[in-house]
Amino acid sequence: MRRALERWPKDALRPDCQFQNVFAKRLENGSIAPPGVTFGSAAAREQAELRQANALYVLLENRFMDKVRQ
Repeated sequence: MRRALERWPKDALRPDCQFQNVFAKRLENGSIAPPGVTFGSAAAREQAELRQANALYVLLENRFMDKVRQ
């Protein structure tokens, strides 16, 4: 996921609050779940992390935009 965050565009309108910084902070804390969210098992946590990583890449690569243009 760090590779995706490195490729994420900078937000010129909010230079003090970048998505990459917020998400990287969650990764450093060991969980990408929002504060207050807990998982029942390690498998559930891993599954949630994979879904979030996939969603991040879908947005980063503009997959939906590419489908609309075709």
